[in-house]
Amino acid sequence: MSFMKFQLRMLDYGGVSVMPLSTAGQLIPQLDALQNQALAGMKRVAQVNSRAAQKDLLRHCVSGPPLSVKQVDILLSTVGNLRELAGMVQSQEGQDGICQILGAADGRSLITYFADGPRRTRCQAEQESSQV
Repeated sequence: MSFMKFQLRMLDYGGVSVMPLSTAGQLIPQLDALQNQALAGMKRVAQVNSRAAQKDLLRHCVSGPPLSVKQVDILLSTVGNLRELAGMVQSQEGQDGICQILGAADGRSLITYFADGPRRTRCQAEQESSQV
């Protein structure tokens, strides 16, 4: 009875959520279920944010003008992630596949970036080492 009175009193506080429990013993399983739901939601948000970051990053992983959003979408629908894409660059078959997806010029630009590194960074490193 006192647990029910406690729940009724908590209704006076609008910012406090009420869980439909008939006994105090149901509290722990209910909290576990809520925690699992929250963690699942957080994982989905993290996956969405990770995918968006990959898409944005991949646009600029070329030795030239950025890829279009459409090209990135097509490329990421073919490969699972940037690691797989970097692995494709290591084989002639993978390079041919990249060029087939992006076209010859953009495919070569992406392959050059992954094989040789970003041109600007490499040039900056060479300049810094020559100044020392």
